[in-house]
Amino acid sequence: MKPLRSFLLVLILGLVSLSSAQTVVQRIRLGNSVEGMTYVNNGPLAGHIVLIDGEKLIGAPAESRGAIPFLPLFDLTPLGYPAAPRGVGWISSERLFIFTDPTVGGASTTFQLADYRGRQKSSITFQWPDYYAQSASYVEEVAWVPLDAPQYAGDLIFIAWATAPIGDEYTTAFVMDRQGNYVDAIPLPVDATGLAYRAPGYLLLGSLSAGYLYEIDLSGNQATVPVSIPDAFGMEGVAVLASGRVAVTSHADGKIIYLDANLNRLPQERSYRVGFGLSLPGAVAWDSAANQFVVWAGDIEPTMTLPQLGAISANGRSAHLYFDMAPFTGQSFGRMDYVRDVDAVVMPFRSTSPRILEYFSPSGSSDGPIIGDGSRDYRLNAFAYLPDGGFIARRTADTTLLTFFDSNAQPTGMQFDLSASIQSGALVLDVAPFPTWLGEQRYLVLTSETPQRLLTLDAAGNLLATADATRLSPRNLSSVKYISSGPKAGSFVALNPDTNELIVFRLR
Repeated sequence: MKPLRSFLLVLILGLVSLSSAQTVVQRIRLGNSVEGMTYVNNGPLAGHIVLIDGEKLIGAPAESRGAIPFLPLFDLTPLGYPAAPRGVGWISSERLFIFTDPTVGGASTTFQLADYRGRQKSSITFQWPDYYAQSASYVEEVAWVPLDAPQYAGDLIFIAWATAPIGDEYTTAFVMDRQGNYVDAIPLPVDATGLAYRAPGYLLLGSLSAGYLYEIDLSGNQATVPVSIPDAFGMEGVAVLASGRVAVTSHADGKIIYLDANLNRLPQERSYRVGFGLSLPGAVAWDSAANQFVVWAGDIEPTMTLPQLGAISANGRSAHLYFDMAPFTGQSFGRMDYVRDVDAVVMPFRSTSPRILEYFSPSGSSDGPIIGDGSRDYRLNAFAYLPDGGFIARRTADTTLLTFFDSNAQPTGMQFDLSASIQSGALVLDVAPFPTWLGEQRYLVLTSETPQRLLTLDAAGNLLATADATRLSPRNLSSVKYISSGPKAGSFVALNPDTNELIVFRLR
């Protein structure tokens, strides 16, 4: 009996080892994800445009008319923010970058400073005025005012967003001094994301929607007629170059558009496009009939501004439209999965009443069954279909509880309670059922813990193994699914919405 027991122990430990680590097979970039841009006028990067794209700061010579590519300058994760910064500025008097905190809410916000190599130097804390602190505010872009400016010299101006409108608008430009003290507030004529200071005393604002560039004085008055740039929808970046020209870019377009000093568009453009123009991805599924990934994207390039479902080939080299989501603009969905029996992607509505499942395929869409009793209590997040036609999901209020539903979307009574296995305050983000090579049912669970983890459960919900998911990505994975067919069968795919990346991996 002793040799047999030893053999079984080795086998069990081997299985746990296989389940507790990952091997990355492939990384597929879906598109650009720009959150800020600035111009560097001195130091080792003098004459460069730099911008935040995903989790990296990238840059290239601003005035070059050749094919010089944008190259990574440094990774932004060491700044310690929970996600990529939403803005970047250049303090030329100190030759330092300043980055904005993406955190929503709180009594204050923190700006991190780093040198041209990404080495963190110091930070600035700004206390929100009461009316912004109460509105779950956060910061988009930031700009430094030169020392020779007639007003606010040496101060910093940043765009603050509130999740509830302050008056008629959601945004205000705040002025703070170098120590983080409140100096002034500038009313804005538009909900803005991009920002740049232009001498002798103006701000250029990139609008969130409609692709307009505004110029205002430091009292908030419009100085010029807004300039329409339709292919810069979601204008996240604005920069004023040493030549006086202006450069703008959008969240997903992947190109720099130039204007002259009078804000007339120039024919010159610079591309830094990657992937397939899909941005703000919300969920991923594996289409086992066509052997392709299906991604739900909230932003797309170049001028289409409606969410869509995009299909990505298994090798990550091509993409095409799977379903046009224009009729569903304004609706909110949770995770999604593909159902082979109906050859369609299934997504649970979160913003309709009653709650329903919606089926999407290239041939059209159709309503599925009402989820549970259709109430808000059945708003779903983590979501995956099961071989018997039912599905497993996490209801929004049940942070660590997975519920099983039958093919009519009614609860079966079976649940997995993971409260003892997940850090307090963390969530189950997604779940992926998968079979072992012996045909046994398993579940891979993605959590929101810090660091993120992957949990392997058996058919009864017992914890078999855990893994640190930061091997796949430092943070912010949001979805995971099993790849059941094709050359990558037996692998999984994870989604990082910050970097717009699909990560194919195996459990090893």
